[in-house]
Amino acid sequence: MIRAVFLALCTALIAGGSARADQPLLIFAASSMTNAVQDIADAFEAAGNGPVVTVFDATSRAARQIQQGAPAHVLVSANSEWAQWLVTCGPGDAATRRQIAGNRLVVIGSQSSDHKGEPRAALAFENILPIVSEGRLAIADPVGVPAGIYAREALIGTGLWDQAQPQLVQGDTVRTVLNWVRTGTALTGIVYATDAHVAGDVEVLSEVPTDLHGAIVYEAVAVNDAPPAAHAFLSFLGGDEGQTIFAEYQFAPPPEDMHNGGPAVATECG
Repeated sequence: MIRAVFLALCTALIAGGSARADQPLLIFAASSMTNAVQDIADAFEAAGNGPVVTVFDATSRAARQIQQGAPAHVLVSANSEWAQWLVTCGPGDAATRRQIAGNRLVVIGSQSSDHKGEPRAALAFENILPIVSEGRLAIADPVGVPAGIYAREALIGTGLWDQAQPQLVQGDTVRTVLNWVRTGTALTGIVYATDAHVAGDVEVLSEVPTDLHGAIVYEAVAVNDAPPAAHAFLSFLGGDEGQTIFAEYQFAPPPEDMHNGGPAVATECG
């Protein structure tokens, strides 16, 4: 309900100011980029580029909302596939697509959790299930949300997917998973390393080997006929100031090879 009300307000705001030079730039971004993209938006505004409104959600929902008419000018996606989906199924402008950052997965537990004497930073990923045998392992939605798809790939890659089912719980975004672990709703969770970094009150129990899942590549894409500010924002994301902010939040630089990875999105247009 809150999200729907907020989007309605954004729609009214932008529709009412469509002829004004100070029309707000509306950015829809993956929830895992909340802190970094908000700081970048603030820096973009401070540089005299005009007002920016940010909305953070699961990439899958954000892309679908834009396709269904939400008045966003830019999508910041947690993988390349949803950026391509917006180009194929919606108003995404293929010429504006660009990679802006990378990431990695980790297994986290709350600092107060009992991990049965295991060395907290020395666990191999394939050894995590005994830790959660009496608790819950949280991942994001493994069908549409990139963090959950990557987590599912990694669990399948180690032969743990079927074994994990009794303990597995699924969140609508990766930040939901993070909050479940922080509050003790789930004993452990698989999130991005950047989420663990910003939380401060969780511990990294294991790093997920990168060869177990597709490359984690964040992309940004503007919509067709986006205002010049949208294109300026994309350049800002990939420029020195934007990349410095991403690095402060522990995001990796984007890989050299364009459109080289990411899990397949289990959805069709419509």
